[in-house]
Parts: sequence; C-alpha cells; structure tokens
Amino acid sequence: MYAFLGYFDDPNWLQAYGISTDPPVVQWLASVYWAITLLTTVGYGDVLPVNTAERLMNIICMLVGALVFGTIVGDITTVADDLGKDKAKRRLEMTMLNSYMGFRKLEKSLQYKIRKTYFDNYDNSKLSVNDQSTQRVMSMLSATLRRDVMKQMVKEIECAFLCCCCCCCCCFT
Repeated sequence: MYAFLGYFDDPNWLQAYGISTDPPVVQWLASVYWAITLLTTVGYGDVLPVNTAERLMNIICMLVGALVFGTIVGDITTVADDLGKDKAKRRLEMTMLNSYMGFRKLEKSLQYKIRKTYFDNYDNSKLSVNDQSTQRVMSMLSATLRRDVMKQMVKEIECAFLCCCCCCCCCFT
C-alpha cells in the first residue's frame, strides 16, 4: 500500500529513496521493510514520508500499530493477573479450611482426609468458621468423612459436657 502511494505525488518516497524506476518487487520489499520497522516500533527512519499523503499514511499506520501493540500487552497482562488471582483465591480458601478444622479441633488424620478431598474436588466457594462454612465443607466431603466429622464434633460436645460436670480434662487428649 505504501508503494502504491508513491505513484501519485511528486516528490514521493520512491524518488527520495531512489527506487522509483526499480521493478515493482523492489518497491514492494521496500514497502514491507517500512511497514515492519514502523509497526515493530524500531523506526530506523531511512524510509521517510515525503508528501502529505505519505505522512497521513504513516500517522494512520503508527496509530494502528500502537493500538495493536497496546491490545496485545493488555491481554497478556490480564491473563497473568487472572492467574495470580486464582492462585491467591485458592490459598485464601485453604487458609479458611485450615482455620475451620482448627476451630473444630479435628484430628490430624481427619484433617488430612478433608484436605485431600478438598484438593481432589477443588471448589471455589469461600470457607469461614460459621454454620454456612460447615455446610460448604460438609457438602464437599464424602458420606464417610461427613460421618467422621460429625462423630468427632459430638465427641467434643460430650467431652465438654463431661469436663464441666466432672472437672476432668481427659477428653481432649
């Protein structure tokens, strides 16, 4: 396209560059060279616009090049940012799950099973230490693990009751 502009005005870039009488393939290669140096922002400046139409074409091509470059950089940044958010979200959810298990004072072996289930069935819900988190954690567990958690919670309640009544602390060992 840039070579095409060189045929309409006098003086033009083909004359300034000394290739106005060369075969079209030479002019085409010079045009491609100009486009690549312009769009890659290298801009050596050895192929310059000489008339108004060529300057206008340069301006349009520079704006398009900046737009394309900016879009690509923006898209790459967005993808990298999304990856970081997902990792941070998963880390936060794991922290909440650990807090929940610590709050419920679950046995280490049961905590291991729950963590394994969590990783196997990674779910994006937020976990916290409340009734809603109990439902979310329990919903991601198998029936066997739910039963084990419930048994331990009942055992803790029984022990707490016995400790209050009997003043013995043997239940929490």
